[in-house]
Amino acid sequence: MKTKIFLSGASGRMGIQIQSLLEQHQDFSLSEILDRDSLLRPVVKQADVWIDFSHDDFLFSLLEKMQKEKKFPALLSGTTNLSEKTNLELRKYATMAPVLWTPNTSLGVSVVESLFPLLASLKDYHWSLQET
Repeated sequence: MKTKIFLSGASGRMGIQIQSLLEQHQDFSLSEILDRDSLLRPVVKQADVWIDFSHDDFLFSLLEKMQKEKKFPALLSGTTNLSEKTNLELRKYATMAPVLWTPNTSLGVSVVESLFPLLASLKDYHWSLQET
């Protein structure tokens, strides 16, 4: 049985890449694809997982809509710069479904973040990191 994916932010850089990756795997199917132009219509299809790489206001509207329609797929969101109201709505949604929110999913950022405790433990050094 395929895992049904609902993708919001489908027309953005990450959305396009995720669509391309999902099309290469037989275990997944895209059950719903939304971007800003499709927000007005109801989310009618069921999904197992909701992947979101959209914008703050779009995510907020979708969180409200999903709750009104009583649809609670697990959510992975990489949307950045969330407002306080969206953060609160995301926390509310997390009481109804599993949620993983990470503002940056790149391997480079994860590696750098794991280095911080080690670098902080080295006294008398000044560190500067540059992404290339």
